[in-house]
Amino acid sequence: MANETIIANYMKDAGYATHGVGKWHLGYCSWALTPTQRGFDSFYGYYNGAIDYYSKEVPDRDHSGVFDFRYNTPAEGGKVNDDVLHDCNGTYSSFQYIDRAKTIIEEHDQSNPLFLYFPIQDPHFPGEVPDQYYQLYEGTVENEKRRTLLAMVSALDAAVESVVSSLKKAEMWENTVFIFFSDNGGQQGPMGIGQVNYPLRGGKVTLWEGGIRSAGFVHSPMIRGGVVFSELMHSSDWLPTLTHLAACGIQNPACE
Repeated sequence: MANETIIANYMKDAGYATHGVGKWHLGYCSWALTPTQRGFDSFYGYYNGAIDYYSKEVPDRDHSGVFDFRYNTPAEGGKVNDDVLHDCNGTYSSFQYIDRAKTIIEEHDQSNPLFLYFPIQDPHFPGEVPDQYYQLYEGTVENEKRRTLLAMVSALDAAVESVVSSLKKAEMWENTVFIFFSDNGGQQGPMGIGQVNYPLRGGKVTLWEGGIRSAGFVHSPMIRGGVVFSELMHSSDWLPTLTHLAACGIQNPACE
């Protein structure tokens, strides 16, 4: 709903520059539901739940053939500057997300804090990956789907490394809280791309632990590392945690 306040709104109110790169999937039937009308200074990526990594077309039967790759900035009167990036057709999307994230970091005015939301596409249906990553598993993984999935995770690893390196190069890493997590368990069935959730039952779109349980980590030079948290946490906990951090900082946990 357009009248709901999301994390980018809170970060914007706290004085952060806010940028989104990757997947949106939170509505686009009106401009009011799109990223730059919901707290983001810019958005680079796609609105739908999935696109082809190369052609940028939506692969499902209801939207097949629809091109969905764009760069958004806010416009006056509740509108959006929507630049549909047809020239990006043919390039693996993760490479383009990396370039955009690096540009955001390099051009950021460090007199203000930065909130970078980076829901990268890898590893998500459809299973597609450049050969440079696929060849990493030659002779070690026989199942083609599984090999493609592992290669996509390697592409994800490369994207994370690139963002971290860019933050370090810009001398922003020492003041960064880096959060990495999955939003659900692996997809099973015809849309699965080789995921295995065993010994957990079920997968994405089910309420079994294979669907709702996932892993993640928080890293920052400002906090003590090496702590494993195994208690119950829900994805909705990120919003109050991060907005509290944005308003109060790490050094003042008692801030109200």
